[in-house]
Amino acid sequence: MPSLVKKWQSIQRELDEEDNSSSSEEDRESTAQKRIEEWKQQQLVR
Repeated sequence: MPSLVKKWQSIQRELDEEDNSSSSEEDRESTAQKRIEEWKQQQLVR
């Protein structure tokens, strides 16, 4: 579980950094969704 929290925090940090240079809020949202879905798939593989 702690690794889940760390992963989520690192994703949030990356998104915050991207938000500073992102062109639109929609892009940020879709990127967040894609990252979360990709991460879920990786968890299922393990």
